Amino acid sequence: MPRHASDLPFKLLNAGKKILSVGDKLTVRKVCEVAKVNAGLFSYYFTHKHNYFVQLLKVIYQELQEYLSATTKVTGDALTKLQAALIGLEKFAAQNERLLLAINYDILLMDRKLLHEVTRHFFKNVLFLNLIKECLKKKLFNTKLRAEQIFCMLIFGGFFDPEVDLMNKVKSSDLTLERRERIRLILAGLVSKKGK
Repeated sequence: MPRHASDLPFKLLNAGKKILSVGDKLTVRKVCEVAKVNAGLFSYYFTHKHNYFVQLLKVIYQELQEYLSATTKVTGDALTKLQAALIGLEKFAAQNERLLLAINYDILLMDRKLLHEVTRHFFKNVLFLNLIKECLKKKLFNTKLRAEQIFCMLIFGGFFDPEVDLMNKVKSSDLTLERRERIRLILAGLVSKKGK
């Protein structure tokens, strides 16, 4: 048993990460079993599975933020830094592939409030948006799209291929190469000059 009662929420959240990372279904019973915690304590700390899932996403998002902040310490213009951040995101996705796929699946099955919570946190990612805005300001991108539209295009076009990702038809190394190629192609399209 943890030394302090305040350790229990972290223990429950870490159990959720472990469950999702091996591709198992996230249930209250399973979380409590893995965390070796009474189900009543789950209800005490999180009230409902929805609240737990939101907190779990916040923990994962914080880890992602820390990972990305380390990847953007490269020198160069905004485009170079954006490319480094996208490669960092791809590496994080590759290292946490099962976890992220399980989260995507759970999000699809959950209600709109959870989807709103996820997008709210993801769009708070000022790192990507600021780099994209800087690229637009310095005319590094040849487009009339807004930064938020470019962000969606890079994330969903570059990282998510539902057929491949959900069916696990491709080895992780091949998936990494596919993601990087999709990101490269999207950026090349944004950078290309008209008539070339």
